[in-house]
Amino acid sequence: NVFSSLLENRVLKREISKEFLKLSPKLSLRLCAYIYNLCKEDELIDFSKRILKTLRVDNKTRNAVIKVFENFDTKICDDLILCKKQISRLGKECFCDLVCLKRALFWEDETILKILEKAMENYKYIQENNLCVNVLQMELSGDDLVLNGICSGKAVGETLDKLLELIIEDKIKNKKEDLLKVAIKLNQKG
Repeated sequence: NVFSSLLENRVLKREISKEFLKLSPKLSLRLCAYIYNLCKEDELIDFSKRILKTLRVDNKTRNAVIKVFENFDTKICDDLILCKKQISRLGKECFCDLVCLKRALFWEDETILKILEKAMENYKYIQENNLCVNVLQMELSGDDLVLNGICSGKAVGETLDKLLELIIEDKIKNKKEDLLKVAIKLNQKG
């Protein structure tokens, strides 16, 4: 059968934390762990696409698995600002999935585990304190920029991206008034 041919000559290369497999209710994470063990790292994306199609996995789960593998080489950081940047780039769900998967795969390496634990602490802190990590969380919108005559068109998105970067780096607060002042300065320079 097709599934058997996909798994032909595949050998598990790493033991997965048994606790992870028991505790993780998330199908996409369990699939990531198994797929990671069945192929070389440079085959992860192509192999996962083939096997998930063969297994007829739903699109949401398939996309989550593929996104994790597309970002698998991302070095997870334990610094709060770097974590915010990674969450901003990857999205909250993918960041968590990536950390969880790496914890399951590298559970024997204490150094990596400490970094991953700190990253999850940072993630929880970001969530609990509702820290801004994407444009949708900003107190200033593109409409505000246009209505205040600060910029229009393509410059709106560019300005929001610059403001988000400054918020993430803790250089400005996510307050509408502060953001408007900085937006004016940014657009006077450009």
